[in-house]
Amino acid sequence: MAKKHMKRIAAPFAWMVERKAGKFIARPRGSFSFGTGMPLMTVIKDVLGLVETRKEGKRVLNSRDVFVNGVRRKDEKFMVGLMDLLSLKDLGKT
Repeated sequence: MAKKHMKRIAAPFAWMVERKAGKFIARPRGSFSFGTGMPLMTVIKDVLGLVETRKEGKRVLNSRDVFVNGVRRKDEKFMVGLMDLLSLKDLGKT
């Protein structure tokens, strides 16, 4: 049986996140390995700094147009790879 939770301190070092900022982090699901990809929520929240909390991140994913490689994604645990293209249509950023 697979794990469904992940603690922030156990996140791979390839992810650019603070280890002791909180207790939990989104556990990704997808086809990439942990070293080459990270969850979409972590990218929006920790790497890009667009939102402060997970609740705000869910609101952004559900209301705004967030595209990964041209496909709209609403799953916060979707694995974004190293060479994937992330587009935020409302902000006009890619």
